[in-house]
Amino acid sequence: MSLVREGKSRFRVDGDLTFETVPLLWREAAPAFAAIAGEGLTVDLGSVGRVDSAGLALLVAWVRWAHQRGVRIRFARTPRALVALARAAGLCRLLGLGGEKPSTRQGPGAAVIS
Repeated sequence: MSLVREGKSRFRVDGDLTFETVPLLWREAAPAFAAIAGEGLTVDLGSVGRVDSAGLALLVAWVRWAHQRGVRIRFARTPRALVALARAAGLCRLLGLGGEKPSTRQGPGAAVIS
């Protein structure tokens, strides 16, 4: 599992998002995301393998982090398994996933904090 910077404010997650990997990814992301104050942030999840509820919790934590700093976060190429977990937990709207319309104030694919 790793977090790969692909541009000024774009990152790609490679590997699994599970109870085993999430703590390391959280620690890796904190300094990388810290430099993105007031900008949009995109996290590409297209290279994610296995997912569980810890991976979902990580996305929620990233949304909270972004909201607290006035940063718009967008998740791209989200795996179907992660969308299914988010849907079961009622978090698609918060995460801007799964065909549910995000807030029009923040644009398509943006995370919404209610």
